[in-house]
Amino acid sequence: MLKTALFVTIILISTFTIFAQNQTEAQTLKQYQESVASNPQNEMINLVEEISTISPLSENTLCFVRKPVANHLKKIQDKLNQQGFAMVVDNCYSPVSVLTNDDAPFIQSRGCSVVVLLKDIETNDFVYGEENRLEKIMNQYGFTKTNNRWDMKIWSKFELLNVTVEDFKANAL
Repeated sequence: MLKTALFVTIILISTFTIFAQNQTEAQTLKQYQESVASNPQNEMINLVEEISTISPLSENTLCFVRKPVANHLKKIQDKLNQQGFAMVVDNCYSPVSVLTNDDAPFIQSRGCSVVVLLKDIETNDFVYGEENRLEKIMNQYGFTKTNNRWDMKIWSKFELLNVTVEDFKANAL
């Protein structure tokens, strides 16, 4: 019993330490801008503005992702359009400071994660039962599913960010 309690305590402390380290290591707006200046692939793209055929889940959805993620989602959207479907996106990037330990900010706060739903282009209705179709296409372009999110496998190439989506929108590069 004592060993189990000690093990659980060590795991909790380790998790908190990793989370705290990642929060302090997250880039600020200035650091983000410098990283984009040195490597344009680091840029955060407003997915809904960049790809007009992708819809936000709600009017208030601001969906920012890294440039390579946006490029791959554009290719996925083109394939889905050919099959009569359109992507609806939600819950993309979130700054480290607004996430909890349960949110596992390592991917979402790097701009490499998105929730994707499908709509029928003709009826504009949400489509259910097409998970295999979506999974096949998403996997083909380097995404893996974690719970209800699609994470691009290249996420570790990008720094954690602690920049608001409003700052991204106001300071578009």
